[in-house]
Amino acid sequence: MASVSEVKRWNAAALNEIATTMQQREQVLTNSGDDFGKIMPIDG
Repeated sequence: MASVSEVKRWNAAALNEIATTMQQREQVLTNSGDDFGKIMPIDG
């Protein structure tokens, strides 16, 4: 668990950049999964 002093040292801009990158990568993975499902549909 992070302490209060550790949280105060966090760089909000860096955390926002990381969150944005993660959201973009999630979207790529979701789209890739959708595309793969069109190529090789799974029964059921």
